[in-house]
Amino acid sequence: HESAGGFRTVLDADYLSSYLYRLVFNNSFAGAINSEAISTGFTERQSDGRDFLVEFHRYQNFLSTGPQTSLSLAKLPSVNWSAYAQALTRSLPLYFSWDAGASLLDRSQPGFATGAMSRLDFSPRLRMPLFTPLGSFTGDVSVSSTYYSDSQAAPPSLPEGAGPVRLDRGLWRDAVSGSLEWRPPVLEKVFSGPGGWLGDRIEHTFEPEVGYHVTSGVDQADQIIRFDAGDI
Repeated sequence: HESAGGFRTVLDADYLSSYLYRLVFNNSFAGAINSEAISTGFTERQSDGRDFLVEFHRYQNFLSTGPQTSLSLAKLPSVNWSAYAQALTRSLPLYFSWDAGASLLDRSQPGFATGAMSRLDFSPRLRMPLFTPLGSFTGDVSVSSTYYSDSQAAPPSLPEGAGPVRLDRGLWRDAVSGSLEWRPPVLEKVFSGPGGWLGDRIEHTFEPEVGYHVTSGVDQADQIIRFDAGDI
């Protein structure tokens, strides 16, 4: 649904109370062995290179046919505001973008549950592309600062493979990333084709790309409770 204010709203709900029921009664093999149930609802508005998103999301994966053996990840909700690359000055090809978000999260699995916890994140980025006779060079620098209201620990007294322990202790994670990409000029050559349905001309192009990427600052990865790709 799209409202007059420019908001696009989508709801896709899938709730599964019994994985055993799906195994027995699903009409297809692929559907029967699918142990995941994903529900997503969001409203989004894009304008002037900016994106505002409010999302509710629940991911559940049944580890066995038992009703209490499932992994559940939920955003209740998540609010995100981001901006695509925008020029800072007219004299230099310097572009600025950002991602900011606030989420109320919940994770539960056998032997571990967080309850409702919060996550705040802000990630600004600077990018500068340069075009030269030797090809294009793109430099990128970004900073990601994330706050978690809770963290986790793995006590050494527990046996190997045991679940972590939730700590009522906040955690800041600050990471700095940099990258440099070089795309040399494209090399191409046109050959005579064999004719017929293959044509009389065959063009071959070679487009190399060289990149260097580095991230530093994350030294407490084992204390972060993971919900999505942003936590990895």
